[in-house]
Amino acid sequence: MKYYIARDNKPVGPLELDELRLYSIGPDTFIWVPGSPDWKEARNFPEVMSIVSMDVTPPPFDAAKFNRPNVDSTVCEARVNSEEYGVDGRYQPLRPNNYLAEAIVVTILCCNLLGIISIVYGSKVNRLYDERRFDDARRASINARNWFVATLISGVLSWIVIFLR
Repeated sequence: MKYYIARDNKPVGPLELDELRLYSIGPDTFIWVPGSPDWKEARNFPEVMSIVSMDVTPPPFDAAKFNRPNVDSTVCEARVNSEEYGVDGRYQPLRPNNYLAEAIVVTILCCNLLGIISIVYGSKVNRLYDERRFDDARRASINARNWFVATLISGVLSWIVIFLR
């Protein structure tokens, strides 16, 4: 089928469907085909719409013009203000506890080398979280907590043994 497009108030054609790709046409570009009584917008031709350039910038949206609130903006605002979403709007769970301060205190007071393992895991939590590796950060937090508890228990037991001698 041959197509004619309106360019600068002049008809351009006849063009084959493949040749239309060479022209930057949008859904509201006027097209005429032989046998048609009048020009129609490209959106009225399904075969043409498959090649239409959709790189069209929409006009600014004004919700007040349509007498209804812009629901999308309130949803986005609620999402951004939620604790589970970062400032960029992407999902981001709460930062897990790194147990770093507790591990350092227990390691110093109990003179226990197990606390160093807790310190190592605790120091990984924030870095992993900032890299958006949330599951790894959560696992490092759990390991830091477990080694902190192990250090605390072994430290208390060692102090009990020392004082009961």
